[in-house]
Amino acid sequence: MRWKLLALALALALSLAVAGCGDDAATFDLTFTGGYEDWDTAIQFRGIVDATVTHVDSGTSATTAPNGRSTLELTGVTVSDVTFTRADYLPARYTLDPAAHLGPYDVLGISTARVVTFHDTDLGGLTWDPGRALVELSVISYPSGDPVDGVAVTVGGAGDGFHQDGAGAWLAGATTSGGPFVVFPNVPVPAGGEVTLGFDAPRTCHAPATLHVVAGEVAMTTIACDD
Repeated sequence: MRWKLLALALALALSLAVAGCGDDAATFDLTFTGGYEDWDTAIQFRGIVDATVTHVDSGTSATTAPNGRSTLELTGVTVSDVTFTRADYLPARYTLDPAAHLGPYDVLGISTARVVTFHDTDLGGLTWDPGRALVELSVISYPSGDPVDGVAVTVGGAGDGFHQDGAGAWLAGATTSGGPFVVFPNVPVPAGGEVTLGFDAPRTCHAPATLHVVAGEVAMTTIACDD
């Protein structure tokens, strides 16, 4: 499974060091690596090639390989954004909290055409609102790389999301079952662009406290759980 392959890559690629003192002053050096894959990759795997991956604060960037993989070597990192951009795809923004970063990311990108049919067909007749954000979360265990069942997720205090099962179908309910992904459609963008992220999990998990959301984009992060 691709989650296990990403976790194995962690053992070889991830170096994490803390500098500074106190939570507010702490910065991290880390390897930000993983896979940026097509929205329907659970049905048929397809990496998104030639997407530009950029750490916004430092300007460090890379281009995804044909399998969707990329690596950024980052130094002095605090909570910050990493963007994923490619023609014909919605811009995507990953909230990176280095204190909660356990291993490789596994995220989905969605085309400007697919986002319309995704809301209408997969989510039961919803209409994509480009004045709002699509929030996408992956819930993965480390170091095994397996998806974690039974994690109930909330965004902005609301739990009315959808989860993906092991066959790639999207089902109502923001509790993981069978697959790692949870989405929240048409999330309002508040002043400042920060929405709270919460979860109730059967084991210890780590994630940013808030997500940075932008109208017309996919907002992403990983909820990383201990094996």
